[in-house]
Amino acid sequence: MEEATVVCRELGCGDAVSAPTAAHYGRGTGPIMLADLNCEGSESSLQQCSNMGWKNQICGHWKDAGVDCKEQVEEPEIRMNENETEIVCASKNSSYNYRMCVLYQDGHQIQDTIVSNVDHASFNVTDLPAGSSFSCLCYEHNLTRWTRNSSVITKGRKHAGFAVKNIT
Repeated sequence: MEEATVVCRELGCGDAVSAPTAAHYGRGTGPIMLADLNCEGSESSLQQCSNMGWKNQICGHWKDAGVDCKEQVEEPEIRMNENETEIVCASKNSSYNYRMCVLYQDGHQIQDTIVSNVDHASFNVTDLPAGSSFSCLCYEHNLTRWTRNSSVITKGRKHAGFAVKNIT
């Protein structure tokens, strides 16, 4: 949990609440930047923590760590257009302005986009397969913090209605 404390401090996101492991938020791609990180909790940056070295490929993305910070921004709303060719991640009440948004497919980061102080970001998903689940998170411009992950939507599934029966 000390590592999570340092991450939240470095990002300016308040106190660490939890530190999920085993790629809880999805596996990353590309080189492993830091492995076997060991912080005391008082450091102001991850660079001050002991580790096995930068880009040391001693483990896989199945061990990717996550961090939940106390003062995260409300998650964006995620929606898909009727033709299922575009996904939009948007501020639920237009009160947040995003600087960057990241789109995840089945837990893996697949696209990111730099936006200019607006309340939404759009992603083209025309070539992505049906049955894929998508979520997004965004970096808020004014608060300089990441949002929580959005809910998940699935391409190629029409949502069936349901009935509620009161039993007395």
